[in-house]
Amino acid sequence: MIDSQQQVYPLSLMTMGFDLSRLVIVRPANERDALWACEETLRSRTAGIVWAQIERLSITAARRLRLAAEESSGMCLLVRPHQALRQSSWADVRLVVEPRASCVESPTYHVSVAYSQGKPSSSEAVISIDSRQGTIDELPPATAKNPLSLVS
Repeated sequence: MIDSQQQVYPLSLMTMGFDLSRLVIVRPANERDALWACEETLRSRTAGIVWAQIERLSITAARRLRLAAEESSGMCLLVRPHQALRQSSWADVRLVVEPRASCVESPTYHVSVAYSQGKPSSSEAVISIDSRQGTIDELPPATAKNPLSLVS
């Protein structure tokens, strides 16, 4: 996990069921270093998933991350601002995640596909995160022509 904004609190992850012995948190000083850490972690083949919150991403940096993920058979999950949907991307899948009215213990989110190779872009799902149990539950969306299965 690349946490350049220092927003991740490991003990809260532990209470949600994350195994901290299998998690490495890197806290780079800036976004350039965060991109470097993402790429190097992917290329090292030591992590199955690299997660980072990246505000600005050039098309060159995006391509480098994609190539690193392909070479390592890893996955790179980037959290980007909504404005990034207007930019070009090398991503296989782009999801829009929006909060829904819910209680603090079980926040609920609407997830829709903005882009995916081979999947209709109107696919969607509603998920709820139970912070007490450390589970993610998929809720039936009100209207879904193309349901998106996120939880197995």
